[in-house]
Formats: sequence, C-alpha cells, structure tokens
Amino acid sequence: MVFKNATITLLLNIIVFASTIVFLTLTIQSEKWFYVSIIFGLLIIAEVYNLILFYNSVNRKVAYFFEAVRNDDSSLVFPENINSKSIVRLNKSINNINKLISDIKISNQSKEKFLSELINHSSTGLMSVDNSGFIVHINNSAKTLLGIDNTANINALRQQNPVIYKILNSINQFERRSVKLLFNNEVKHLVIQKSTLKFKDEEYYIFSLDDIKKEIDENELDSYQKLIRVMTHEIMNSIAPITSLSNTLSRFFYKNQHPKKPEEITQKNITDTIDGLSIIEEQGDALIHFVDNYRKLTKLPEPNFKNIVVKDWLNFFVTLYKAEMESRDITFRVAFDSNISNFISDDKLLNQVIINVIKNAIHAVQNSSRKEIALILESSETGKRIIKITDTGCGIESTLIDKIFIPFFTTKTNGDGIGLSLSRQIINSLGGTFVIKSELGNGTQAIISL
Repeated sequence: MVFKNATITLLLNIIVFASTIVFLTLTIQSEKWFYVSIIFGLLIIAEVYNLILFYNSVNRKVAYFFEAVRNDDSSLVFPENINSKSIVRLNKSINNINKLISDIKISNQSKEKFLSELINHSSTGLMSVDNSGFIVHINNSAKTLLGIDNTANINALRQQNPVIYKILNSINQFERRSVKLLFNNEVKHLVIQKSTLKFKDEEYYIFSLDDIKKEIDENELDSYQKLIRVMTHEIMNSIAPITSLSNTLSRFFYKNQHPKKPEEITQKNITDTIDGLSIIEEQGDALIHFVDNYRKLTKLPEPNFKNIVVKDWLNFFVTLYKAEMESRDITFRVAFDSNISNFISDDKLLNQVIINVIKNAIHAVQNSSRKEIALILESSETGKRIIKITDTGCGIESTLIDKIFIPFFTTKTNGDGIGLSLSRQIINSLGGTFVIKSELGNGTQAIISL
C-alpha cells in the first residue's frame, strides 16, 4: 500500500514537472512571456528540490529504521499525524514492523529468562564453557557442587579444586566420570558428563554434574539388607541342623541329666555319634565354603589393562567351548563389527565374566528345543564396546531379575549364588556396566558395556 501511494506521488510529481517544462518551453519562445518563463523556471527548481527532499526524507526514515534494528533499539517511532498520506502510511508500516520486532524480542527475552530460571532451579548442575575456558553459564546447583561462587574461568579450579579441574580437562565427549569429594566435611559422590555444542563458529562444552551419594547410600542399604537376609538364611540353614544334631548326640551320653557310665554306652550310640559328627563336619565345611565365597566378593584383584585383539579373543572362546557345545548339541556363534579390531581391558578378569555367563547360558538351554548361544561384540554410537551373550533358553521370571545380582541368591539346585554378583563387580572395576535382559520362555541376553 505504501509502495502504491509512493508511486502515485512520484507520477504526480513527474506530470507536474513535465507540464512545467512544457509551459516553460512555450513561454521562453516569446519575449512577451519572458517574466512568466522565469517564474516557470523557478517552479521547476522548486519542484526538483521538493522531489529531492521527499525521497531524501524517505531514505532517511528507512536508514534510521535499519540502524535502530542493527543497534537493537526498538524505541524509534515515526509520526503518524502529518499531512502527507503516503508518508503517514510509510511511517505506520515502519512503526508496525518495529513493534513486531520489539514483540519478538520481548518474547525471546521472556523465553530466555524462563529457560535461565528453569536451568537455575535444576537439581542437576549445568555449566557451559567456551574454547578458552570461560564459563558462559553456570547454574546454582553446579556452583554448590563445585564449591565455587563467582569463578569466571575453569582454570581457576586448578587451585580451588584440582581433582575436578583434571576431570573437566580430560573427560571425553559423552563420557561419564564419577569422583568422591569432601566439601565442608560432607562427602559428595559426583557423576560428571560432557557434551559438545557448536553454535555459529563457536564450540561450547556442556558439563552436567549430579551428586548421587543419596541414591548410592539408599542402594547400598538396600543391598546390605538383601545380603544380610540371604546370609542369615544360609547361615541358619547350616547352623540349625548342627545345633539340633548336637543336642541329639549329647542325649546319647546322658541319663536323667547325668553322664552315662562307660558300660551303659552301646555300640549303636557310638555308631550314631560317629554318623552325626560326620554330618556336623559336612555342615561345617559347607559353612566354610560359604564364607570363602563371601571373601571372593570382597577381594577383587586390581585390573591390568592391556590391548586385546578381537579375533584372537573370540577364537579363544570358540576353541574353549568347541567340544562341550558339540557334545551338548548346542549351536555356538561368535560375531563382531568389522570396524573393531581391538579394545582395551583386562582379558583375564573379562574372560572370567564371559565364561560364567556362557556357563549359565549352557545350563539355560539344556532342555530347550532350539539350543543356541551367541557371543557378539559391537560398538555403540558413543564408542563403547558392547558385548552381548544371548541364549535361547528358558529365560528368567520378571520377579527374579532384580535378585539375580544379589550375592548368594540362586535359582539352581547346586548353585552358590556368587557368579553374577562377582561378574558385575568385575565389570564395574573395569569401568563398565553389566545388565541382564530376559523374558520367561524367550531366552536371556547379558549385555556388557565397556
């Protein structure tokens, strides 16, 4: 609309200007109209000047508007109560655009404020850092967890908290690190994760920090309670028969609450006593075995990390289980991603876990119509090595999944209940995770992430 009115104004000015030139040409040819031609000449000059003023005015307004936009200034307002309709419409259009930009800016500021408040109220500590180490944003939780207040650069942490500083500078993309720290006589168990964000030509590092001490304490308490229940059950199962049998044996040698005389002791009393003592010995050995198993859980060797060649590592299991799998008519398959040639771990500790899981898989498929076990090595999107042991066995009931890692819990008749618990501890010591997925009747999958 503004363009249309400006065009009309321009055409009118051109028509008037052209008419004036025509009249000037006619009058200048006659001496009678000499003074009139001077007047027309002055009119032409005035019209040219007016035209220049008009378009300079429009250009200035547009220039002022774009300059205000560039300077993020939304206070510029052009008058709308002047006589020129075309200029009024132009001013209104510019003012409307300016108001729209101002509304968008206010809306963005409100969203930014809301997001900033949301981040500040998050229980997870969040901190963004640029390439130079300058802290662009840090919420209150991160300040509390890191024990800092107005620190502007993470390099200041070199003196304030060297442990955190070392982790922040060495942690990789999507990697999770855990660390125990003492702040104001309070122990914190921090989990730190890093991700990278590219914005325009700048690269920013986003750190998230969580204090999981409370959750760990709750899990530890729950684990201790479960462990105590299992240990109490196992110990009582061993001690109760010993106590009962000891009481029975002692009655062989007492009569009316007095010890029997040697001649009153029969051969049957002696034979029964010997048999009872043998049973007590067996129960004692079982209890010692139980305590030895508990000792295994509490004393793990330190990992010895080294480079493991994938093909050689997988061939070890193929050779190890070839005869047993064939004798049991089990199909054993190994596979790995072609882009994985090696990985870093402790092969002895890791092999101990794999062997234990495969042993469980062999037991699970023994009564299945389709007996298959697969050992697969994959790579995740974050670069972790994923080991999967899958079987087509009977599966595990959903109510038992949460219990299978509890020490001494077992569903096997002759099981000791420490295999999976020990395996998870080993994988944790290797810096990985160990989970079991299973569905009753549809097999089981053990997933190890390193």
